[in-house]
Formats: sequence, structure tokens, C-alpha cells
Amino acid sequence: MSESESTVLRKKELIEKLKKLGVHYTSDGRKLEEVSLYTLEWTNIQALNQAVK
Repeated sequence: MSESESTVLRKKELIEKLKKLGVHYTSDGRKLEEVSLYTLEWTNIQALNQAVK
């Protein structure tokens, strides 16, 4: 099952944003490029919460 074009674009967008925030791995140590869209969205939420603290 291949990912839709919009999913791929969103993943790329999130990876870019996270790297600008200095995040290169998920909280469990996986590379951003290796995880699902859901995990990227959650990692982004966590990074944004840390940024405002």
C-alpha cells in the first residue's frame, strides 16, 4: 500500500519544520524519515510544546 501524494508532502513538511526546531529523532530514537505521519504529527506537537516552555 503506497502513501498518497498529500501524505508524502505533509511528511516532508513536518520533517523540515522539526529539523528547523533541532529535532532529528523521535522520543523513542527513530529517525524522522522512518516513521509514520501520525508519529511525525505527534513529535511536532511535542516539539512545539517544548518550544513555548
